[in-house]
Amino acid sequence: MKNFRTSLSKINWADLLFHLASVLVLLTPVISNGYPLLYTDSGTYLVSGHTLHVPVDRPIIYGLFVRHISLSWSVFLVAIAQAVMMVFLINRIWLEVVGSFKNSARSGFIICSLMALLSGLDFYISMIIPDIFTSAIVLSSFLLLFGSMNNKTTVFFTALIFAFSLIAHLSHLPMILGLFGLVGMFHLIKRHFKAYLKRYLLIFSLIVLSLFSLSLINYSLGFGFQLSRTKNVFLAARLINSGIANDYLKEACENTKQLPYGELCKYVDQFDNWPNTGLFLFDTSSPLYDGDCNYKRKWDNCWTDKDEAYGSLVRDILSDQKYFWRYAEIAITGTFEQLFNFGHTHLDKSELDRIIKRSFNDDWDFFYGAMQDRAGIAFNIQSLLEKWLVIISIIVIIYIMIFNRQILNRPSIQLITIVFLAILLNAFVCSAFSNVVDRYQGRLIFTIPLISFLLIALASRQSVEKSQD
Repeated sequence: MKNFRTSLSKINWADLLFHLASVLVLLTPVISNGYPLLYTDSGTYLVSGHTLHVPVDRPIIYGLFVRHISLSWSVFLVAIAQAVMMVFLINRIWLEVVGSFKNSARSGFIICSLMALLSGLDFYISMIIPDIFTSAIVLSSFLLLFGSMNNKTTVFFTALIFAFSLIAHLSHLPMILGLFGLVGMFHLIKRHFKAYLKRYLLIFSLIVLSLFSLSLINYSLGFGFQLSRTKNVFLAARLINSGIANDYLKEACENTKQLPYGELCKYVDQFDNWPNTGLFLFDTSSPLYDGDCNYKRKWDNCWTDKDEAYGSLVRDILSDQKYFWRYAEIAITGTFEQLFNFGHTHLDKSELDRIIKRSFNDDWDFFYGAMQDRAGIAFNIQSLLEKWLVIISIIVIIYIMIFNRQILNRPSIQLITIVFLAILLNAFVCSAFSNVVDRYQGRLIFTIPLISFLLIALASRQSVEKSQD
């Protein structure tokens, strides 16, 4: 009992209240809606964790997260957990960049409040999809590579967030490999790699462990020791959507040689009926669902049955120099387009009534009374505010880096490097393998305002310290 009282006496209750207030303010969309926000993909995650059926188009990891964090009781707990994670990361980054001082928890609350009011941070925290883990893996990457390692508990939780975020969405893997590849090359050129060797080994170990764990989970559920049930369908859909596949098939289908993907020949000059990657992948009238692959009324059979044939299409196209360079051009121009395409996605009525009723019956009254379920939600003003905030934040960062560089410390420069590289790589990965979608960049763009707020706080602290000397 005495030890318990001693532990309680060591708690800084004021800081704890500010941290709780930060969590609460980041859940503003949940509170105003009356329920966590649900996207069209949310149904897959709400179902897969309970049925233990590995989705054909994404990892099951976030579905398991939803199941266990919610306790199969309430989806509110998932949004709360995501908010707690981001408060933890933001406060850790605050301590690294600005430093520790008496009112740091209160300052963290102010930053979270500004981010909730003016950026999309609270929007992505409140959605039941793994998009928030894109920013989580970028911020945790910075902390693992450059942050303090003195507190083993915080390092453990940071590593846990990194490992989970990596396999929450398959687009994170190429982004993170590219990020550490570029930073690692810089350290090699500058001959700093040895100083960071232990950190790179830790990160490499976490990547290997995460990928092994995902493959093992898939194997244990009867879907093979592999990262994904399909490897080629998404890229094939991107080539079809871009028009490259159509032009290639015009030439290839004239050949008498039987093609593994020959059934696509009858769709030449008709692919415009599915004008984006999402429609080609999920519209049941798409060529992807042509034939008798939809046996037992399971549409995902078409993905697994045709994955190898679509892989042949991808290899044939990219092995042709003419089409390879066309694809490279589309990936590069799409990257620049994606960089400036971000915002809050309009959320229609979710149509997930049966899923919520079956798996989260205790949530039914909240779900049924939610604003989204009644009429959908538009975030036009919030999207406009975020666009202006990002523009102003970029101006602030550039101004400080050019005209007030003396306030920058090493952690702030390292954070700027990691975040801007990640934003560029995220835009490239999404545009190269999927499509240009505002949500893809929106899930990471709010890290730019976060940097500007940290730099302003850093400048303010240095100014106060100078006036006291």
